[in-house]
Amino acid sequence: MIKKTEKTVVKKAPGRPRKVKPVEEKAKVQPMVEKIEVEQAVAPVVASPVKSKKGEYISTIGRRKEATAKVRFFDSGKGDITVNGQELKKYFSIFQLFDLVFAPLKKVGAMEKYDISIKVVGGGKNSQALAARHGISRALVEFNADLKPALKKAGYMTRDSRVKERKKFGHKKARRSPQWAKR
Repeated sequence: MIKKTEKTVVKKAPGRPRKVKPVEEKAKVQPMVEKIEVEQAVAPVVASPVKSKKGEYISTIGRRKEATAKVRFFDSGKGDITVNGQELKKYFSIFQLFDLVFAPLKKVGAMEKYDISIKVVGGGKNSQALAARHGISRALVEFNADLKPALKKAGYMTRDSRVKERKKFGHKKARRSPQWAKR
C-alpha cells in the first residue's frame, strides 16, 4: 500500500516504514534586504540628584549577606544620620556598629558635612551596619569620584557577597550530616 504526501513518499511494507526522497520541494525565496548600520553617539551616564522634601540627594544601595541598606545622601546638611527613622546612635547602640557606619566619612574627613538617611532591611545588626557602610561609600563616590581610590583601599567599596549556603537533603544543615553510630 502506497501513501503520498506533499513532501515525501512513504511505502508501507511489513516491518518498519521506509522513507523515500522528497517528491516536490518548494524553493523558498527571501527578499534581498540591505542592513544599514547607524552609528549612535552614546552619552556618558551621570548620576543626577533626585529632589525630595529636604532637598536634592543621591540614592545608593549597600548590601551585606541578607541585609540591604537604601542610602539617601544629601549634599548639604549638619551631619545628621537617621536609620529607619531613628537617630544613628539609638539604632546602632553598640559602639563598634556605630563606628562601622561612620568609617567611610571618617576616612574622607567629611564627618559633619552631609545629612544621610538610611533604610535598612534584613539580616542582623552587624550585617545592617556593614550594608550601611557600603551604601555610604557608594554615595560618596557618586558625589565625588576622586574619593574612590581611598575608599577602595580601605575595603569599603567591595560588596561582601558571602551568603548562607542552602540546606541539602539528607543533611541537618548545609553541610552537617546526621549523627552516625556504628552500633
